[in-house]
Amino acid sequence: MQRLKILVTIKSNNQSMIYQTEATYDQEKNYLYYLEKDSDKTAVIYDYKKNILKRDNLKIYQEFKFISRKITINKMLLKDLDKYIDIEISTTKIINNYPELTVYYSLNEEKYLYKIEIMEELK
Repeated sequence: MQRLKILVTIKSNNQSMIYQTEATYDQEKNYLYYLEKDSDKTAVIYDYKKNILKRDNLKIYQEFKFISRKITINKMLLKDLDKYIDIEISTTKIINNYPELTVYYSLNEEKYLYKIEIMEELK
């Protein structure tokens, strides 16, 4: 497994979040794992083989499948209510250069950019 310092960018029409964090890249499983810089300490896994983004914290569990130029129906679990919500995502474009990644998608009529950039490899 590789330890990396990454730059995560999440932009939408209304907000922008950019932060650096440490990540682990598993070359065998082909996924990246990191913790978001939020108060909920959201754990994130990106599966490069399947283009699936998983986000998990005490409040929610999300699993988004990105397929370029397709609409996918995804699930989000609201843990307090123990209820699933269907979420429709329209993926415009995926630029997947392991472990760097850029995904352009729309959710609830709002456009998003999700980007992972490698800053450096950590020892």
